[in-house]
Amino acid sequence: MSDMLQKYQVHKAGAKRRNVPFILTFDQWVTIWLESGKWDQRGHGADKYCMSRFGDVGGYEVSNVYIQTNRLNGIEANTGRKHTDEMKFKSGTSSRGMKQSLEHIAKRSQTLIGVKQSPERIAKRVAGNALAVAKRKLLQGV
Repeated sequence: MSDMLQKYQVHKAGAKRRNVPFILTFDQWVTIWLESGKWDQRGHGADKYCMSRFGDVGGYEVSNVYIQTNRLNGIEANTGRKHTDEMKFKSGTSSRGMKQSLEHIAKRSQTLIGVKQSPERIAKRVAGNALAVAKRKLLQGV
């Protein structure tokens, strides 16, 4: 099976899982990607490209899709969306307290050996940590 056909089938299956109609044929799907010139830049990550639907509504069909970065697709998908305080709290605490395997911790540590962080990055991290501590105290009523 060709790489393109496999990617098409994964995209189609993902749309089905999300109950989004997928009307594009394989040839139409390939043509849209190749004409965009972004086939080699598609994939996961904010600056990679994806096939998007206008207004994030309707199905995947020739008249309703275009290629853009994942970052812009995420921004568009969340524009105007309101999250309740309960949802914000749940999303912030969903993985808190979960144990990481020793293997995972070791791998993460290995990737950071010798990595130099810019003063800006360090300041941002420290500020983020201070904000997280203050938010936790506020939520706990301390």
